[in-house]
Formats: sequence, structure tokens, C-alpha cells
Amino acid sequence: MSDEADAEGGAEADGDGGGSCAPGDDGCGSTELCDDGLDNDCDGEVDEADAGCSCIYGEVQACLPGPPCGLGVGGCVAGWQACAADGTLGACTEAIAAADEVLDSKDNDCDGETDEGFSGTPTILCPVSFESLPGRWWVLRCEDLCPSTGTPCDCTWSIVPPAGSGSVEVPDRTAETTRVYLDATGNFIVTATILDSRLDTWHCSFAVRASAPGLEADLWWIDVDPFEPGNIDLHVHRDPPRTPWFIDDDCHWGNCGGRDGTYVLDWGYADTPLADCPELPTDRSWWDFIPRGGCPNPRLTLESFAAPEGEMFSVDAPAAGDGFRVAAHFYEDGSAFGEIPTDAFVRVSCAGRPVAQSGPVVMTTRDYGTGDIWRVADVEILDTSGACAVTPLGTPGAPDVQGDFSRDYF
Repeated sequence: MSDEADAEGGAEADGDGGGSCAPGDDGCGSTELCDDGLDNDCDGEVDEADAGCSCIYGEVQACLPGPPCGLGVGGCVAGWQACAADGTLGACTEAIAAADEVLDSKDNDCDGETDEGFSGTPTILCPVSFESLPGRWWVLRCEDLCPSTGTPCDCTWSIVPPAGSGSVEVPDRTAETTRVYLDATGNFIVTATILDSRLDTWHCSFAVRASAPGLEADLWWIDVDPFEPGNIDLHVHRDPPRTPWFIDDDCHWGNCGGRDGTYVLDWGYADTPLADCPELPTDRSWWDFIPRGGCPNPRLTLESFAAPEGEMFSVDAPAAGDGFRVAAHFYEDGSAFGEIPTDAFVRVSCAGRPVAQSGPVVMTTRDYGTGDIWRVADVEILDTSGACAVTPLGTPGAPDVQGDFSRDYF
């Protein structure tokens, strides 16, 4: 995978967020412009409600805090922000904004120049971003961040994952070589604190973007009681036909892989070649794709019994015109018979980018296996690229949350 600047967002900026940037201009102006995903007034917020900006619930847009001229330049990496139920955009997360320039082989202030104002040779090589498939291990090597000087560097690793990820810490965070699991779509922001060969300390942050080629849905929830965690299950039903849930038109934990590896579906999709299949941690899946020679579509790639680890649905090459309905079922809380309200979230990604996010939506379980069903959204695949249209169900103030009895109809 190559090191590359992330230019998503599709806008350039002048002093008020439009047009081209002149050399040396950071694009900061006095007025925030709406609907461009940029921090035009450079106050650290993007398309904020205080500036009169609004949005449509569920929509997700690319965004960049800080100077607008940094979009697609140097070390700046665009992130994402989702529209909440009140019609305002949330914080811009998963981004790397412009910072003060340092001698690290990267254009930190995103002005098109690298290490300007410094003399000497950098002792570290700080990358910008990398691309990966979700469901993969990403290897972190301290030696990759240090040029060959004859004296090794030491690294301490930390991570800020995207929403829905359980990878909130780096295993073996002081190891020279370690790895993190990319268990959700979005940007994993990795920071290495580096002690170089001169005993100087540096901080290097870069993004690892996990993006799926087709349709992916990520479910996560907030456990009210971490000692008795709840279990919410992701369901994706093909449409048509409009049949009940928990049968083979519905991909879920019991028939679509998940933790126990049971798979009985045939929706007419070819398997994904083994080389492009996810790498599954043994504590979250009993799947083994090797005997099959590939991984099936659709599939519940990851299943979870408790937050913060979420669940992931994938179909790698949906056809234009295909339709799906995404839902969540509150199977049980830790005490099995409680009524503990829990906030749930779902993000839908198509053709490599997040396109919709719903939640928080309050769900409740009333008995073992008989909790609420939240019908989240309908998804239509628009073309052969995998682009899609997502229609949230219910309304922002009244999401489509019904009791377990509703499993008998679409």
C-alpha cells in the first residue's frame, strides 16, 4: 500500500472557502460556508449550526477542520461527519488537520512545501495515509518511520479508531513491530511517539483508511452496564422479496457466518477470492474461508456479544438495482430479563466511502432473544461502481423501532 494524501471532499478554498488557493494562502476567512465540508472560518468546526448550517438526518459528508487550503494537500487527511436527528452536523472526526511544520519529511502545515524553514536531514519519515480493506490486520513497524541511520528508533503506539471499532488500543503498544485490527470502515488515526537516534522525541500521526469495495454496514452500541453487557445483532434483508426476518432472505448471526461460522445462504453472488477476504480474529469469528477457496457474499464478517466491538455486514460486488433493508435486533442484555435502554448506531458504506449514519436510537430488550427490532434504512445500489442511495426509515424523532413481534413482517 502506498503513502498518499487523502483528497476526498471535493472542494478547494480561497479566503472564504471557494475557488483556488493562492500560494501561501491558508484559505481562512471570516465567514463559514455551509455544505462544503470545510472549516472556512478556521475555528475548528465544520459547517456548524452556529453559522446557520443544517443537513438531512443520516447523511455523511467528508470534512476537514482547520485551514481549508489544506484539503488534499500534504499531510492533511479528510475525515467524516454525520447529520444528527436535530438536523445539524456532528463533529468532524477521523481527520488530520494542518499543524505546525516540523522536520519529519511531511508537509505538516499542508501548504505544498515539506520541512520548509528547517535545515538538516530528517531523522524520521512520517507518512500521510494508507488504504486497506476492512477486516484486516495492519502491521505497524517502527523501522518504517526511521531512515537508516545505523541506530534504531523506539516507538510507542496509540490509535483513535472510527466509530464502531473495538480497536481502541494498540496491542503491544511499546513493541517495535505490532499490529491493529481494522474492524470497521473509516479512518484509523495512528500516532507513533518516536525516540530517534539522537534521543529527540517526535509525534507522527497518519491515517489507515479501511474501505470496502461494495456494500458494508457497521453496527455498534453503547453498553449501559459493562459488567452485564448487552447483545444487539445486525440484520441485512434483501429486497425484494419482502419476507419475514430470521429466514434465508435475511443475513444474520444464525445463517450468515458470524461467530459460529454457519452459512446457508445463496443470494446469487460469486465468492470473493481468498486473497481479498478479511482476516478474522479467532475471538470474534469461527469462520475458515480456506476450504471454500474464498469468502461468501453476503456475509456477517464480524459478530459481537458486547460493545465496544461492533458487527459488520459485507457484500463485495452488489449488482446495480439490488436492494437491501438494514436492521438491528436487541437480542439480550447481560441479565437476560432486564429492560435496559441502550443507544445503537449504524453506518452504511458504499463503494469505499461512508454514505449514511443513523443513531443514537434507543432500543430495549424485554426477554431473552425478544428485544426491539430497529429497521434502520433501505439501501439501493445505483450502478456498477457500487454507489448507493440510502433512505432512513421512520423519522428522526420517531425511528422505526418495534417489538420482537414485528419479525414476522418486512
